[in-house]
Amino acid sequence: MSRTRLIRWLTAVCCWLLIILASYFYGAYCQVKVGTTDLTTIIKDIIPVALAIPTAFLAYAFARRNSYLQALREFWKQLVPSMQKAIQYTHLAEPKQTDFAPVMESLSSAIDLTRGVFSNISKNGSRGLFPHENLKDIQSIISWLGFGESFKKANAAKARQCITALWQEMHHAMLAEFDRDVPVTPISKYLYQGKSVADILISKQLKDEDLAGW
Repeated sequence: MSRTRLIRWLTAVCCWLLIILASYFYGAYCQVKVGTTDLTTIIKDIIPVALAIPTAFLAYAFARRNSYLQALREFWKQLVPSMQKAIQYTHLAEPKQTDFAPVMESLSSAIDLTRGVFSNISKNGSRGLFPHENLKDIQSIISWLGFGESFKKANAAKARQCITALWQEMHHAMLAEFDRDVPVTPISKYLYQGKSVADILISKQLKDEDLAGW
C-alpha cells in the first residue's frame, strides 16, 4: 500500500470517528430521541462495533503498508546493482557476449520485478502503462550498444550519459516511495561550506596536518 493510499484510509477512519463523536454530542445537546430511546444511548450501545470496524481497517492498512515497503526494499536491492552493471558496461573497452548477457539478464529481472511491486498506470481505459519505463529504455540502450565488433567506444560515452540521466530520474521517483527520516547527525562538507580531505587530495594540496585527528 502506497503512502497516499494509507493517508486516505487514515482520513476515512478519522472522519468515521468524528461522525460518531459529533452524533453523540449532538444527541446529548439537543436531546434527540430515536423512537423512545435517546440517541446517545444508541451510540453508546454501538460504540464497540463502531470502534472495531476502523480498528480492523487500520490493522489491515498498516499490514499492507509494511508488506509494500518490504517489497520495495527487496526490489531496490535488485534494482541498484542492475543499474550499476549497465553503467559499468559502458566503461568496458571491448565487451564480449559474456559481459553483455549478464547485464541484459539483470535488467530483464528488474523489469519483471517492477511488475510484481507496481501495477500499471491506467490511461484512457486501456490496460495501462509500465510504471517505470526508464528501465526498458536503459535495456534498449545496452542492446543498442551491443558487444564485440558492434560495440563502439564513441557510442558508449553517449550511452552512459543517457543511462545516468534515466537512472537519476527513476532514482528520485523510487526514493519518494519510501518513508525516510532526516538523519540526526548528518555528515556533509556542504553544511559548513568546507572541503573534505578528498577535495584536498585531488587538488594536490593535502598536508599531514589535514589528517590530524583521524
